Amino acid sequence: MIRADAGSGIGAGHFMRTLALGEAWIEQRGETIFLTRCDIPALLERVIQAGIKVVPLAASDLPTDLAATLRQLEASRGSGANPWICVDGYFFTPEYHAAIRAAGYPLLVIDDNAHLPQYHASILLNQNIGAESLRYATDPDTKRLLGPAHTLLRSEFRRRPPSPRYHPPVAKRVLVTCGGADTARMTARIVSALLGSEVEGIEIVAVMGAASPNREEVERLAAAATGNTLQVVCDPPEMRELLESVDLVVTAAGSTCWEISYLGLPALLIVVADNQRGIADGLHRCGAAVSLGWHESVDTDMLQASFRSLATDPQGRAKLSQKSREVVDGQGVLRVIQAVAGAFQTKRF
Repeated sequence: MIRADAGSGIGAGHFMRTLALGEAWIEQRGETIFLTRCDIPALLERVIQAGIKVVPLAASDLPTDLAATLRQLEASRGSGANPWICVDGYFFTPEYHAAIRAAGYPLLVIDDNAHLPQYHASILLNQNIGAESLRYATDPDTKRLLGPAHTLLRSEFRRRPPSPRYHPPVAKRVLVTCGGADTARMTARIVSALLGSEVEGIEIVAVMGAASPNREEVERLAAAATGNTLQVVCDPPEMRELLESVDLVVTAAGSTCWEISYLGLPALLIVVADNQRGIADGLHRCGAAVSLGWHESVDTDMLQASFRSLATDPQGRAKLSQKSREVVDGQGVLRVIQAVAGAFQTKRF
């Protein structure tokens, strides 16, 4: 059972990585149920298409939310299932975690930045690069799964190995994405800068959520662009196909980083949220991507200069590609499933 949300200012990254976990659990073990207050139809449809049952939650406060979650868990146990629960979101508290464990359910907590004073969990997962260096306060029996060896990749990425990459003299086909919400409104800024970068023959694929606040602005840029210079794709059902069709990615430093790392795509990263700083810095330090830093400090001149430099450097892109593939091997979600199954066997609830 998974408890995660997206929408109303909450990013889709948490939702998509728990979707990956739910898919893998169905493949390996059995049923997955999503408990959520998500208000983004495209995300809910993705979950349903994966064969996952969605249970909407109307509660807006944590005590009521917790009560509803425990009722759903008890209903599953009453029907003969042996349920466990994963929670993913910054609004869950130590008290929320502790109550689930006290009720006798195995609990997987997904985290990014060790922001809580205490983590009550059977298993604590942080898939981000550098997670091993964070100082976590956990229960004595908590199993920790830290680092990109536990990356939660969706089935569309795991179903086959990455294809060999060719790095042309000039990277002309570029994918731009800043997440489904793009609350920082970066997509339009990036696209506008790349269109003026003076790289000949450029083709931009801008991937956006249907509710993105700057979608209309990007679509106006596409209408004004000549030929097939700019294509806008909203909520694509298959992200891997789009990623494999491009030479270079410009992206917010969120969960997309693990997908492009697995595929070996050279990338420019922009930090649009505090929880992305460690990801961008870590990938930059190990030579798997180029971080441009905090979005408010990234201006048009920086974007254009960085893009021109990387787009015209096939050797540099090849090095980034090689290093990025060393970060994510695609088996992380299966390792997490094995750890959860182990928690059942040892009764580590």
